[in-house]
Amino acid sequence: MLNIFLKNLRFTLISCLGFSALIILNGCSSSSHFEGIERPSRAPLYAKRGTYKIGNPYTIKGVTYSPRETFHFEETGLASWYGPGFHEKTTANMEIFDQNQISAAHKTLQLPCLIRVHNLDNGRVLDVRVNDRGPFYDGRILDLSKRAAQLLGVFQKGLARVHIKVLEHESRLLKEMALGKRPSQKKPAPLPVETVDIESIKPLPYVDPFKESVFTSEPLPIQKGGDYIDLPLIKDYREAAKLSAKMEKFGRSSIAQEKVGKDIFYKVQIGPFSNWKEAEKVLKAVKGKGFSKALITATK
Repeated sequence: MLNIFLKNLRFTLISCLGFSALIILNGCSSSSHFEGIERPSRAPLYAKRGTYKIGNPYTIKGVTYSPRETFHFEETGLASWYGPGFHEKTTANMEIFDQNQISAAHKTLQLPCLIRVHNLDNGRVLDVRVNDRGPFYDGRILDLSKRAAQLLGVFQKGLARVHIKVLEHESRLLKEMALGKRPSQKKPAPLPVETVDIESIKPLPYVDPFKESVFTSEPLPIQKGGDYIDLPLIKDYREAAKLSAKMEKFGRSSIAQEKVGKDIFYKVQIGPFSNWKEAEKVLKAVKGKGFSKALITATK
């Protein structure tokens, strides 16, 4: 009876969770842009072992983290990846980590859960199963498995700016499964995305993800003194993050938060520059890229 129940449970879960980890190509219909990447078969929603875990507050490197269960969560920041040295070791919720499966580590989300990861640097999107804790480096919000990093285009670079969102329905099903409960029969709505056929991954060299600059998930503090180039205010932090990434080719780019009335806006700033002449030179280049309302400001 137990074997029959487990078989029926697994069949029900696969039916309810009948979606694959998808790579989404925004604005393109050709697979040529993803040459060398294969379509993921399915995010590993079913684990042979492991438990449902939230956990107590814990402290790493002097910073205290408070895990909590949430099905309505979004965050923007930096993602890195891990694999060598952790492969086939136990995750925080007692699963076996496989660097060749699609998974990730987060500091506070319930384990396991399913999140949608949007790479803000290249537009790729992947649904990823979170089953571990980390990363414990300033500014990083997510540690991807080697496989997830390859599919999201993070593997070679080592770091990428991402936006993550918990998928409520799928995460609730994962919770029920981890707790040994029979999930509901309601199927998730079809994903409004276009899938792209892509080819097999070729071996890539290992890149140390810790040698890149760090991008924080919160607006960076603006240094006092020096001249800055300010871009127009933006309401959506995700859009500000994408714009900040584009501006890095002109110099150090940061995001400042400003309150206008009751509303919060975000301002991308480039700088500081050592002198006004240098700032004017960069301003000309920025305006040449279509940002005609950019201007130079000075801080004291």
